[in-house]
Amino acid sequence: MPEQETVFYQDKNVKITNARVILGARTFAMSNISSVATSVIPADRTLGIIIALAGILVSGCCGLIFLATLIQFMVPSPSNVSFPVLTGLSIDTTTPIGVPLVIGLFVLFGLLFLVLGIFLAIRAKPTYVVRIDSASGEPGTLASKNYPYINRIVSAINQAMIQRG
Repeated sequence: MPEQETVFYQDKNVKITNARVILGARTFAMSNISSVATSVIPADRTLGIIIALAGILVSGCCGLIFLATLIQFMVPSPSNVSFPVLTGLSIDTTTPIGVPLVIGLFVLFGLLFLVLGIFLAIRAKPTYVVRIDSASGEPGTLASKNYPYINRIVSAINQAMIQRG
């Protein structure tokens, strides 16, 4: 009489029994599985870091230009001399609102990029992977950002391996 197949875990993509492990479209015979483990692929924070660095660069450069422009308007100068702003623009020294306001907005945009970059870098999650080593030498993997899900699958495979003996 054939042995009854016991299901240890099942969802729409995974099925683990005492006879086999199905991960998506791949099926492994339980008798051929030599080990199972969880591994972690670190989160990719590159995009967040690049955006944050761009924000620092924009805010820093525009902030320095903004300060230089404000200092230009605070320092008394002869009325017939016009100082060019560091951006290369010649402005009317009697109306100190336009250029500093625009530069100040760029500083705010830079700070917004900095905050967005930090948010993206913090929010990036690692990827957890089920690694199955089989007698055929072909490794089986399943990846997810949900650690409890991966942990349940690894535990179920371990239980099935223990029951198999």
